[in-house]
Amino acid sequence: MRIGRTLPPSAAPLTFLNIINGFKGIIQGDKGLKVFQSQLNSYFNTKYCYLTSSGKAALTLILETLHELSPHKTEVLIPAFTCYSVPSAIIRAGLKVRLCDMEHDSLDFDSCELKSIITDRKQSSKILAVIPTHLFGFQADILKLRTYIDKRNIFIIEDAAQAMGVRFINGKMAGTCGDIGFFSLGRGKAYSAVEGGIVITSRKDIADILTRQMEKISKYSIYNTFKLIIYSFVLLIFTNPYMFWLPKLVPFFGLGKTVFATDFKINSMSSYQSGLAFGWQNRLEKFKKKRDEIFRQYMKRFKTSTNHHVPLNGTENNEGRGLIRFPVIFKNSRERFMALQKSKRLGLGIMPGYPDSINCISHCMIMDNKIFPVAESIADLLVTLPTHEYVTQKDIKTILNCVLKGD
Repeated sequence: MRIGRTLPPSAAPLTFLNIINGFKGIIQGDKGLKVFQSQLNSYFNTKYCYLTSSGKAALTLILETLHELSPHKTEVLIPAFTCYSVPSAIIRAGLKVRLCDMEHDSLDFDSCELKSIITDRKQSSKILAVIPTHLFGFQADILKLRTYIDKRNIFIIEDAAQAMGVRFINGKMAGTCGDIGFFSLGRGKAYSAVEGGIVITSRKDIADILTRQMEKISKYSIYNTFKLIIYSFVLLIFTNPYMFWLPKLVPFFGLGKTVFATDFKINSMSSYQSGLAFGWQNRLEKFKKKRDEIFRQYMKRFKTSTNHHVPLNGTENNEGRGLIRFPVIFKNSRERFMALQKSKRLGLGIMPGYPDSINCISHCMIMDNKIFPVAESIADLLVTLPTHEYVTQKDIKTILNCVLKGD
């Protein structure tokens, strides 16, 4: 294990000023939370906003709300390669997971399979919602999805957990293209308040029920708020590359681990978190600008690669629009393994994606007992490169030399 400067795979660093503002948020209480909600509605041009303890808590509440609107529907369609929090929230909400394979070129749904599922009346009759995912911040094709759904009474829940602040080519903001959208404020996301979730929608029928759902959940206890404060200091100190190697040595922190679990807490956001988010718009834009700058440098080199595939489907002609990680797919697992081992030795922050496709998760009840070859291939061959503000020009050169060896 490396001891020395080590890049986190992703980061939205906190500052001492953020933590000071967190304490101010505690003093402001509900007033600060309402200001944050108002800012979010204005920024996203939406009518309703809800603040929760995490992205998966947000998704669980969304699913419970939509199920109340369509109680005869019990299935939720998701990509076969996505964050484990998505199926865990579906199961927590008492619903069933249905999978669709991926497109190799976009990390989005396989459009042919997706159309087949949704337009088949028998297959789609139990589907409550489809959850397109803006994986690493890259745009899922929601406009195409809408043409398939077309009056079938299926909701679109936009998973923008990794894409807060991303504006797409058509000018729409991530999270505003579906019937309802959500974001995560966890560590390593586009913007962090240690943990937290945001729900946005402009549909009154959804908002009326979601408002009642929010009234049922509890606030952070004094003990959990204290834990949150301690964790914010830990992140402040140990996200820095000169300190990040230390928590990687300690299993307690669980860095680099992806765990499937359904016993997570569901609370409303604390006033400490809304305080941490003070000034979020300027900081978010700053993070996006840096990520786009690094994205362009990576893309310039990968355009000529013959041993790697960058699954961004034409993005080379545009800015990265704030990708929190830069995805690369190797041609074979041996070269991927070698690059990951070298990254570990040099502290480069190159990491695999999620360890398995969703159908390979034990204890995750999937509707279809079938394979999803593209999703499984992505899980085996994908790595991500860091794009955050701690990445220097020297780091970029070393990372590219590590990954592109042999090109």
